[in-house]
Amino acid sequence: MTTAELAMESVVKSGIPELVVMMKPSIGDARKDTSAPRRMMLAGEIQRRLIEARIPVAEVSAMTLVSWLLGGGRKYPPRDFAGLEQAIQDAWRVGEVDDGFRLSTVGVAAAAAVVAGIETRKRVENSSLAALSEMNLPSGWELPARASEWNSLYMKEEVSA
Repeated sequence: MTTAELAMESVVKSGIPELVVMMKPSIGDARKDTSAPRRMMLAGEIQRRLIEARIPVAEVSAMTLVSWLLGGGRKYPPRDFAGLEQAIQDAWRVGEVDDGFRLSTVGVAAAAAVVAGIETRKRVENSSLAALSEMNLPSGWELPARASEWNSLYMKEEVSA
């Protein structure tokens, strides 16, 4: 099986998802990042297959995760993602992982949860929604502009006994 076929099999093994969020591929220095074209083609092929299967696809860039988790004001992505990985570790207390596991996967999943209206350990605030508004969402998907809107749409009101 190809990598794209394996990815699709993994995505649908528990049923058809309502949304798939992928990390937007990035390219480093072309002289050093020789696998970038292959990664871009693979991401495109997986997205093509998801869309063909009528599964909505969103993309989040590493810079959007940086803005969301570390605050705005940065114009360029960091040279390494140690700060982002530490912010993910702090927010979600990720346990021990294999060497090949990228902590940014947790950030992508958490961003997807916010888009889908699922609460995470990171509180949804206006600044969070502003940062995540940079995500490329599929047609019909929209993030509220204000945390109060997000809360009224997705949070259950507690009733006192």
